[in-house]
Amino acid sequence: MQRFICLVLLSSLSVITFGQGSWSISGRVIGKQDKMPLFGVNVLLLRTGTGTTTDMNGNFVLQVQEADSLEISYIGYQSKVLSVRGKEFLEVVLTEGENLDRVVITALSIAKEKEKIGYSVQEVESTALVRTQEQNILNALEGKIAGLQVDPGPTPGASSKINLRGIRFLNKNNAPLIILDGVPLNTDVDAFEEEDFFGLGGQDYGNGLNDINPNDIEQISVLKGINAAALYGSRGANGVILIQTKSGAQQPGLGLSFRTYYLLDQPFRYREVQNEYGQGTAGAWLGLVDNGDGTYNRQFVDFWQSGNSWGPRMNGEPVRWEDGQVKPYEPMPDNIKDPFRIGNQRGAALTISAGGKILKFRGQFNFTENNRILPNSGMSQFSAHTKTNAFISDRINIEITYLISPGRNLNPPVLGNSERSIGKNWLYNWNRSMRPDVLDNFRQGPDGSQFVNIGVRGWEYYKEVYEDEYLDETDRMISNIALNYQLTNDLFLRANIGRDFKVRQRYARIQKNEPGSIVTGGYNT
Repeated sequence: MQRFICLVLLSSLSVITFGQGSWSISGRVIGKQDKMPLFGVNVLLLRTGTGTTTDMNGNFVLQVQEADSLEISYIGYQSKVLSVRGKEFLEVVLTEGENLDRVVITALSIAKEKEKIGYSVQEVESTALVRTQEQNILNALEGKIAGLQVDPGPTPGASSKINLRGIRFLNKNNAPLIILDGVPLNTDVDAFEEEDFFGLGGQDYGNGLNDINPNDIEQISVLKGINAAALYGSRGANGVILIQTKSGAQQPGLGLSFRTYYLLDQPFRYREVQNEYGQGTAGAWLGLVDNGDGTYNRQFVDFWQSGNSWGPRMNGEPVRWEDGQVKPYEPMPDNIKDPFRIGNQRGAALTISAGGKILKFRGQFNFTENNRILPNSGMSQFSAHTKTNAFISDRINIEITYLISPGRNLNPPVLGNSERSIGKNWLYNWNRSMRPDVLDNFRQGPDGSQFVNIGVRGWEYYKEVYEDEYLDETDRMISNIALNYQLTNDLFLRANIGRDFKVRQRYARIQKNEPGSIVTGGYNT
C-alpha cells in the first residue's frame, strides 16, 4: 500500500512539472495591405509585463508558458491579443488604424500626423465649439480638454480665466498663449476700475476672445507638455492653444450658407428670503411713526444700515413713502426679482466659399447681439473673416487671413464691493420692504429731471442702471500672410507675418444727482 501511494505522488508531481514548463515561441508580424514585415513592433507578455520587439524582417522570439497571451501593438495599427496555447509559431497580420492619416496642428502651425509626433496633442473640432453658442471660445472648451480649467466670466461678454498647467505663479498670469492662424493674440482683460470714483469694484469688458467667432474655427489644438510648446520659448511656459480657422473647398464652384439662432436667458434661481419683517437696523426694531391722519412714516434708518431687514413686522399699514405717495407697508416677495428681465441672444451668419485648382476662398460675415438679463445692458458685435489660399505651383502656396471685428459693450455689470455692484445690492442691500414702484420714481421736481436720493441703499443702483452709461467701443483687426515652400518631400520652409491691432474708445456718461451729491454729473472718454 505504501509503494502505491508513493507512485501516485510521483505521477502527480510529473504532471505539475509538465504544466509549468516553458518553451520558445517565434513569430512574424506583417502589414495587411502590403504584406510587408513590420520593424519595431511591440510584443508584450501580459503575464509578466515583459516582452520584445520585431527585427528588420518582422521576426521575434520569446519564452512563454502554456496559459500565456501576447499583445502585439504598433503605432498606426490596431493591436491584437493572441493566445500561445499549443503553438510554436505565430503569423501576425496587423490592420492599419482608422486614424493613421489624422493630421493635427502643432507648434508654429505645422501640420503633422498625430501618430508621428513624440508628445501629446489634444484637439477639439468645430462641431463641439458651436453646440452651445458660446460667445467666448474658451468657455466652449470647458470639459473637452483633459487638465484644462476654465472659470467662465459672470456675464455674457466677460473675460474667462483659463489654466492649463496649474498655478505656476502667484503674482503673474498663468494663462496659456493663444495663437490664431500663426498670430499670437492679446488676451489681457479689459476692465474699468472704479478707483477714481468709489475706490471699489470694476467692470469686465472681456479679454478680446469675444472677437473670434466660433463658427470660423476649424480645429483647436492644445499643447500642454514642455516639448510641445518649446518652440514658443518663455511665452509658451503656461502651454499653448492653437486655433486654426476654416478654409474654402479646393473644388470648382461657389457655395453659400446662412444660419441664424435665437436664445432666451433668465436667472436660474434666487436666494431664499424672509417676508415678515421690513427695513430696520439690528436691535433697534424701529416702529412706524403715526402721522395722525391715518398714515404712518417709517423712522429714519442710517443709510449704511438701510439694506437690513430687522425692522417692524409688515402688516399692511398705510405708509407715506419717499416719493410722497401712501402705499401699504406689506411684504414684497418678488422685489428681489424686479431688477431682472428675460434676456436674449440672437445671431446670424452668412458664409461664402469658392474654390479651384489654384485658388480657394472662404468668407464669413457674422452678427451677434446679446441683451443681458439686467436692464440697459447688452453687447453687439459684427465680424468679417476671410481666408484665401493661392497655389502658385506644386511647391509654393500663399495663405492670407483677415479678420475685422467692431463691437459695442454697454453697461456690463459692476463687480466687487461697489454700491453699483449687482452682487452687493442683491446679497444684502435689498431690504424686504423695498418697493420697486417707489425706486422707479427717482425722477422728481417740476420738470421731471431732478434726481432725488431717497436715502436707502439700492436706490443709486436703480438710478445708474437706467440713466448712466458706461460704453466700450472696440475695433479689432487680425491679419496674417504665410508663404509655404516645399523644399523636399520631408522638408518645407514657412514664412509668416501677422498683426493683432485694436482701437478702443470708452465713454462714461454720468447723470446729475441731487445737489450736494458726491457725483454731480460728467462725461469722460
